[in-house]
Amino acid sequence: MARRGGKRQETPAPEWVAAGLGALIALVILGTIGWQALAGRDDPVPLLAARIESVTTAGQDRVATVTVTNASGRTAAAVHVEGEIGEQTSSAVIDYVPGHGEATAALVFTDPTPGPIAVRVTGYEHP
Repeated sequence: MARRGGKRQETPAPEWVAAGLGALIALVILGTIGWQALAGRDDPVPLLAARIESVTTAGQDRVATVTVTNASGRTAAAVHVEGEIGEQTSSAVIDYVPGHGEATAALVFTDPTPGPIAVRVTGYEHP
């Protein structure tokens, strides 16, 4: 409350409204962060599933784009993905898959054997 010429000024109503709105926004943000930090703790482990998004040809190779989805709130690190066509195997490591998120990787098969590609998650680390 500034003084000008010895008179005390009242805080204008729009200033009070702006301050209240700012405090409300700050409380909502802090509450959301706190809730998200605690929400994933009920899941004992990440629930990971791999699926093929697309298969393309690159020269003599077949490249399968794989998406790994995490259905739990727990993050998984160093996620190992493996794919097979007949006798041929290809693998990749995804740095991390966030809780309730997904990440992609590419599996390269050097033998252009026709047929379906089977993919699966073979392991991960707890961050």
